Amino acid sequence: MYPTSNCCDPTILLLLTLDFYRFINNEWVKGVDGKTFETINPATEEVICSVAEATEKDVDIAVAAARKAYEGPWKKVTPEDRGKLLVKLADMIEKNLDLLAAVESLDNGKAIGMAKGDVGMVAGCLRYYGGWADKIEGKVMDTNPETFTYTRQEPVSITIIIQSSYTSNSVLDRCLRANHPMEFPIAHVVMEDWSSHCHR
Repeated sequence: MYPTSNCCDPTILLLLTLDFYRFINNEWVKGVDGKTFETINPATEEVICSVAEATEKDVDIAVAAARKAYEGPWKKVTPEDRGKLLVKLADMIEKNLDLLAAVESLDNGKAIGMAKGDVGMVAGCLRYYGGWADKIEGKVMDTNPETFTYTRQEPVSITIIIQSSYTSNSVLDRCLRANHPMEFPIAHVVMEDWSSHCHR
C-alpha cells in the first residue's frame, strides 16, 4: 500500500510502516472514534499512510491532559529549564534536518531545498523562544505612595489550534501547533515523538 519508489532513506521507509496515532499525555493513542484519513503523495497521488483523525472528543482529552500537566509537574519547571528543553528540541531538529526535510517534501511536494529552509526556521524559532524563557518578567508600577503595584506574567490557559495546512506558510505551523496535522501530518508526528524525549 505504501510507495517506496521515491523513498530511499530506510528511516523514512520505516516511518511509513508505522501507525500514526494522536500524541496525547505523552503517549500515542488512537482517536476516540477510531477514524483515520489518508495523506497523499502529491507527486504520484499514491497513499503514503493513514493517520488517526482527531475529533472534538480527542481535543477535549488533549486539553484535559494539558491542563493536568500545567497544574502539576510542568508548573514547577523553572524558566531556565523550560528554555533548555526548547533548545534541546532545536538541537534534535538540526541533527535530523535532512530526514525531516525529506519527509516534509514527500508529504507535501515542496522542493527539498525549500523544505530544508523551513525545517531550519523551526529550529531557529525554538532557539529564539528558548532564549526568552527566563527573560519574561513582570513590572513594578508607581501608581501612588500608598500602594505597591506589580504585574506577574504567567500562562493561564490551554489553547488548541486547528488550521488547514493549505493556509500555513511553513513547516513550523504543521510541526508545532497542537492537534494539527490536517493535511501534511508525517513531519508533525516525528516532531511529537522527539518532543516527548526532550525532558529525558
